[in-house]
Amino acid sequence: NVQNAQVYEDGSVGLQINAQLVDNDTSETLTVRVSGIPSGWGVNTSTSGGVYDSNTGVWEITLSGGQNFSGGPLLSPPANSDADINLTVTATSTEIADLSETATVTKPLSVVVDAVADNPTLTAGNVIGQEDETIDLDIAAAVTDMDGSESITEIRISGFPTGTVLSAGSYDSVSGIWTLSLADLNGLQ
Repeated sequence: NVQNAQVYEDGSVGLQINAQLVDNDTSETLTVRVSGIPSGWGVNTSTSGGVYDSNTGVWEITLSGGQNFSGGPLLSPPANSDADINLTVTATSTEIADLSETATVTKPLSVVVDAVADNPTLTAGNVIGQEDETIDLDIAAAVTDMDGSESITEIRISGFPTGTVLSAGSYDSVSGIWTLSLADLNGLQ
């Protein structure tokens, strides 16, 4: 039995795999394998046990005779990635007295990665100017997730003295907030 998983971008999720032997005496071992883990994904086995081979994208655990398995490795997508993956889970029971006697069940497992907007950077330098003269403002903003999936849609500025007029953007007199685009910051006065 496997459960599809969901994780937020830059997060991690433990796979939920339940594999049980039909023959509950100690005459069989159980091996659980997860294959198809892409390069760049983090795989933590500290809780689940088992071994992960990053060259093959395979995590595997073999249990002693008669033991069942519940759990799975902790997976983390690459930084800033929201790409979903499809894995294959295989459970194999092996007769200890005759290692050639095996039974295998294979199930698909999907990991859905939900995108999360990262905080942008924003810098604003102090400025000095004369009364009734134009003052150049020193404001910059940028996205931190550089994969092209995010953009800055607006910048809001408040706290100006009454009567202040900016060279770009729109002003809401009720809230006292100026709304600007990223392009409006170039040459803003």
